Amino acid sequence: VMQEKDALLALFSFVFSNQEISGMQVSTTTLFTYSSYSSLPVLMQAVRRNNLEQEFYQTFSSFTDFHMLANQMETSKGYFMNGIPHISKLAEGIAGIKTITAQHPANGMASLIFTLIETLLKVSGQSVDLNFIKNISKSSSCLKFSKQNIMKQP
Repeated sequence: VMQEKDALLALFSFVFSNQEISGMQVSTTTLFTYSSYSSLPVLMQAVRRNNLEQEFYQTFSSFTDFHMLANQMETSKGYFMNGIPHISKLAEGIAGIKTITAQHPANGMASLIFTLIETLLKVSGQSVDLNFIKNISKSSSCLKFSKQNIMKQP
């Protein structure tokens, strides 16, 4: 079993090693989640618990999520009138994809989110453009590490 700190360091290492995958020099990386509201507090607490704040800020220059991206398009605003729906419900509503299980492997979830983004952008007459994502992102310096634990420690 991998320790939490080792998992975080592996994440930072993976992101850093993939910054050059496009063949271009990349100096910034955007942390993209399904819902910053639910996932970022958990990640930030883990980073703080392991004293990896500096590594976090060096790895991620900005952050955004599916909700922020989708809200930029008129065609998707109706999906978020009552908050952020479960990804399975959204996948069926936007792309007609019926998910079999609520638990997806990380790469399967990333592929599903990308498919949803691609579908929304096509409906809006756009294509997946990293500049579009970059423009709706917020600086990681906006993220603050809370002193209050949001999850109970075992």
